[in-house]
Amino acid sequence: MPDLFSTHQNRLRDLDAFVAALPGVPETFRAKYRVLADPVLGARRTRLLEYELRVARCDPRGGTVLDAGAGTGIYSVMFALLGAERVEAIDFFPDNVHGLNEVATRFSLPIRAQHGDIAGTSLGAATVSLAYCTEAISHFHDWGAFLAEMTRVVRPGGRLIIADGNNGANPRVKGHILDFWEESETGPFTAGRFAPGKNLPYLFRRWAMIRRRFPEARDDDIFQLGLRTAGLGGDELIAACRSYFETGALPGHAYRRGMSQRRPEDGQRNEEPLDPRAIAGRLRELGFDASARAHFGYGRSPLLPLINAVGAALGSLALRLADRYLVIATKR
Repeated sequence: MPDLFSTHQNRLRDLDAFVAALPGVPETFRAKYRVLADPVLGARRTRLLEYELRVARCDPRGGTVLDAGAGTGIYSVMFALLGAERVEAIDFFPDNVHGLNEVATRFSLPIRAQHGDIAGTSLGAATVSLAYCTEAISHFHDWGAFLAEMTRVVRPGGRLIIADGNNGANPRVKGHILDFWEESETGPFTAGRFAPGKNLPYLFRRWAMIRRRFPEARDDDIFQLGLRTAGLGGDELIAACRSYFETGALPGHAYRRGMSQRRPEDGQRNEEPLDPRAIAGRLRELGFDASARAHFGYGRSPLLPLINAVGAALGSLALRLADRYLVIATKR
């Protein structure tokens, strides 16, 4: 494959300028496209994708690519520029879908972005030649259901690439995430830890959300519901509170260390520290040939390709040291 950044450098700059003037999308959307057009960071990002494709022995040209948990869609754009015949992009957030469809239309890219649940797509069976999921599986509501859906939509011989930076096989990474969850639920809630501009703790965000939805509730009820709805968000959070007001029975979701956390506003999971060996094992049960490998990054240092190769040879030992991982799977 040609070098993606060098080949499409001018087009990426034009795309960045278009997104900068695009109305109705958040600043986070624009920032991703600024990175993609940046002469250093953009080149690093595109070479990272090319590295992952080489590891997976996968060429997207002429095929149908699924960008699972597409976010702002920069990888959808890269797959289109690499020569994919069609890119199906699915994301949980409507603003991302709106922005990506605007980009696809303006630049005549073969991308169709849809808002929906990646665990239950509208795609036909065995229609995808490559399913790509980067920095998303740790946020999925049900990653097992996502893998089952990939079993349905990926064609025999097709590839699935999963890349993520929340490596649950690494005790240090897992411990850092669990510490963050605990701090957001139990404190200490000090001015130093939660300075202006930092996201409020999940406990406080649940209190605020419950107060908005049930403005007539007593303060004591709001307080107790916040403490007993850890790990709930979105419709599930509201349903648990409504059930309390109807029955008088408090929800049984008091926080305990290790409990998976979800954003109160929409129920999205927050950086689940998944063990890639468990992901690969589940995929093998579902009919894939799958393996997990440590991923130490790419493009920042000329030594990283060698380090990644050594990490692949070391297997589980390297997975305990790396922040990131790659799961590569081929549908049988």
